Amino acid sequence: MKRRYYVLAFAVAWLLTVGCGGKSDPGETAAGDEETIAETAEADETPFEYEPKYTDYAPDDLLVAKNGVKRAENLLAFECGALHICTTDGAKAASFLIRGADPVFSPDGTKIAFSGYVEGLARLGVPGFAGAGNKPGRSESDCYDTHSDIFVMNVDGSNVTRLTFAEGNDYEPAFSPDGAEIAFVSERGGKSDIFVMNADGSEQRRLTPPSFDDGGPAFSPDGRKIVFDSNRDGDREVFVINADGSELTQLTSNDFFDYAPCFFPDGSRIVYGSILPQEGVGIRVMNADGSSPRTVTAPGVCTFAPTASPDGSWIAFPSEPPEMDYCYIRLIRPDGSDFHKVGEDIYGDRVSFSPMRVDGVLLDTYGRVIEE
Repeated sequence: MKRRYYVLAFAVAWLLTVGCGGKSDPGETAAGDEETIAETAEADETPFEYEPKYTDYAPDDLLVAKNGVKRAENLLAFECGALHICTTDGAKAASFLIRGADPVFSPDGTKIAFSGYVEGLARLGVPGFAGAGNKPGRSESDCYDTHSDIFVMNVDGSNVTRLTFAEGNDYEPAFSPDGAEIAFVSERGGKSDIFVMNADGSEQRRLTPPSFDDGGPAFSPDGRKIVFDSNRDGDREVFVINADGSELTQLTSNDFFDYAPCFFPDGSRIVYGSILPQEGVGIRVMNADGSSPRTVTAPGVCTFAPTASPDGSWIAFPSEPPEMDYCYIRLIRPDGSDFHKVGEDIYGDRVSFSPMRVDGVLLDTYGRVIEE
């Protein structure tokens, strides 16, 4: 688990107790230097076999294929021990045989970026990699206790490629609107900082200085800005910075714990998570300049990292019922209406929308028309 989520977990635990419902220099590794997980694996005679939760469908069953290209449409990606996708109504879900976290679709829906644990993935025998095996004395939980890096794969789970190789954990990837770059969080300098790299892993560069703990980066729809959360004012607040690292601006300033911001596709608003003294963990929406913040979830609804749909009509987020120790995936309208679970048995963390077809028009993850 990443450092910043330890902080969030402690804060949530405290709120639940009092009444809330009862995450060095950049590496120079280029795409040509990519290695497979197999090269770092230590095979053993006793492989650990991961059985996916959602077995009724294969990823291909939920994808659209056209002109030889597979694309995700009207799907959600989420993390629940492994990486999964499901339809937005929860009627169909499929598992990838990949242990990972922080899944996010590319804008065109053809790829998924995620953070993975190198030893764990190799030990589990991820399809496409050799060297499946458990080290003696290791358990399933060890798949999460190793070094975390950024990976990308085709949307059907093929061609898994490691993009980062630096010391320190790398996690929380986010594609730029044109799909050419990926922002992510890296601990290679001792703190958690925002980095940006090309989508093939080349030209990794630090965006924020290594003096604070930053996390949750997300591009603006025009690609000019990156919004993120940081502890640089003493608690957790939302900030925005130009994509070239200039003009840092603080958007929230309060006694709350604000985190995991994300732009709406029209760029006019930002949705984010917030730990509120009287209401607990909730979802808030504010204007892109930080003005007019308001809570859209009801008091007592414990929620985590939100994301807006390509057409801006929905917010998806994990939500933990008071009596549970896991999160359902839920949807809500930006005005707070139509709050509901995605299916009856879909739960996990770090949800991401794929491109969405609305009235016959396909919108990419930033709301732009890519097919009529």
